[in-house]
Amino acid sequence: MSFLKALPTGLIRVLFACSFAAIVALGLSKTETPQRVETALADHWQFRDTVAPSEDTIIIFIDEEAVQTMGFYPFDRRLMANALTILKQANVDRIYIDAGLSIPDSEVDDLQLENAIAALGPEKIALPVSQIENPDGTYRLIQPIARFSSHARLVTSIFAIDAQQKIRSASGLPDESLALSSDWLNRRPDLRAGELPLNFQISVPKFKRYAFLDVAAGRINPSALRGKKVIIGLALKTPQFTLIAPNQGPIVRTEAIALATETTNTDFARHKWSLIGQVGLVLAASLLATLIIYRLNWGQGLLATIVLVVCWFPIAQYLWITQKVQVPILTPAFGFLLTWQILKLDESFLGKLALRIRKRLFGVGQNALLAAAEVIAEPAIVFNSSGILLGANEAFKALRSAQLTSDEAGTLPNHLDALFLSAEHLLALPEAEQATGHIDMQFKQGNQEFEASVRWVRSITSSIAIASLKDVTESRQRERALSQLAYKDVLTSVGNRTAFQVQLKSMTESAASQPFAVMVIDLDGFKAINDEYGHHAGDQLLVTIAERISSLLRPQDFVARMGGDEFTILYPSGELDAVETFTDRLIRAILEPVEIDAGTVRVGASVGVALCPMHHYDGPTVVKMADAAMYVAKRQKPAFAIHGMAEPQSCRRQQGSF
Repeated sequence: MSFLKALPTGLIRVLFACSFAAIVALGLSKTETPQRVETALADHWQFRDTVAPSEDTIIIFIDEEAVQTMGFYPFDRRLMANALTILKQANVDRIYIDAGLSIPDSEVDDLQLENAIAALGPEKIALPVSQIENPDGTYRLIQPIARFSSHARLVTSIFAIDAQQKIRSASGLPDESLALSSDWLNRRPDLRAGELPLNFQISVPKFKRYAFLDVAAGRINPSALRGKKVIIGLALKTPQFTLIAPNQGPIVRTEAIALATETTNTDFARHKWSLIGQVGLVLAASLLATLIIYRLNWGQGLLATIVLVVCWFPIAQYLWITQKVQVPILTPAFGFLLTWQILKLDESFLGKLALRIRKRLFGVGQNALLAAAEVIAEPAIVFNSSGILLGANEAFKALRSAQLTSDEAGTLPNHLDALFLSAEHLLALPEAEQATGHIDMQFKQGNQEFEASVRWVRSITSSIAIASLKDVTESRQRERALSQLAYKDVLTSVGNRTAFQVQLKSMTESAASQPFAVMVIDLDGFKAINDEYGHHAGDQLLVTIAERISSLLRPQDFVARMGGDEFTILYPSGELDAVETFTDRLIRAILEPVEIDAGTVRVGASVGVALCPMHHYDGPTVVKMADAAMYVAKRQKPAFAIHGMAEPQSCRRQQGSF
């Protein structure tokens, strides 16, 4: 303190202005909007001049039309075998197939593809390994089955996405000793432990590319393929396959891998400034602004600040483009502006705003808020940050009196906890100046529901809130009733067709990271029971079957009655063994005898199963596949069938048959 007293007042003000401006400028630059602006400027400067990729990397794409033509997802393995044979004959340099081969197909098709991969060998062909997140937050690897992976090199490509949902870099899985796909394609001998920043100066649309069906049919001249690095992958314009590239917009994953392959052969690099470097830069900017502005008046300081900001941007652009120094762009500009405001506080906008706020808040207290509450037509209360009830208007007192006995009605409790079921919600809003929010509340007495509009005001001594209550009981009850009708099956209380469609769409959008199975269940023998005992007996049977199905489900599973005696289950899992085990348990549970008013009856079940995205990436198409598999299961009921199986799998029969 003695040291500070010895310093001249002007120097202290200069040091304070520099330090405070630097801290606030750094804080502002870390908020969402400035970061978005800075990223957009940096992308424009760095990637505005595009260059064509070399002709060494080519893309063989499988689009939606090809998937529909082949009738297989992601590709017909016989056609892939033909394509690989043609690429080998054309003497391509290396081939990377960016599509999972983790599920076996027919033995004939798999053998033909295995032979084609083996003919190339791990020196010529690579297959992908990916990781997906489990429900418990852990990760597991998805890799090709052994008959394919034993003849090929295993590589990986993971693309990092920033806060603006744009890809910035590619990385591998070094802990698993897997090379990055772009490194392998470029014959780099080392594994990449870090990230590969992507060079978006390379124009993605200019990559040489051929259609998969044209290559498989031999319609491409071999000379166009000779010596090339070939990437084969899906080009589907769906959310799980589309990435956003800075300055270039949406690209598919296969194009991103090609971009990474070309980037590996350039000297492109991204160097982020450390926090110490940013602090030093903004301190220097603030000090420069202080030295220039300190002796100037408010207007001259504003003009000087504008000049500093205008001069800084071309300097930053020069450092970015010419010197490859990626300096922070907006932070020094914030430092200039804040230094001017702090040094000229008495005359500045910030100073005048602070003066108005100070005048407005001084003198505001409990009595002023109580008076304000009295003129509000709706019920209103006043309380402090500890939840102590300070007062209420007459409308609130009348509302509460209607719920209490005459002895209790004349008094107000001391604390919010005595009034509301969840009093802490009223205290949950931040005690910022003039903070306002809407919270759902309910009295402890009665079933009335309210929407509380809460406003905090800072007084001289503490924070005080005023809350007005709006009765929303009837509207909320109507909303719940409509929701129940819209999404629940009236008879069985499981989901209905509408709820199923909503859930299917949601799960399809995240199927790339969380695969799921669709199970279509048709009850065997239900019509005979319905005809013999009547619709009432049929309804009793359906309710019991729905309860049994629901008892087998996990919290993340979903069941819906689609109509009549048909149910559909959405079962998050990408493992066939787990799906088959659950389906067998499901059929056994349905086979158990059912007690109804007319006596004991039994039904069976035929279950069709299809998986997304294993069998198809489109949810409604997977449902159709499961429905078709259900009719296969009916050949040997009770049984289940997986899409692609020629014969159903029988469940161990109990007495009787269906």
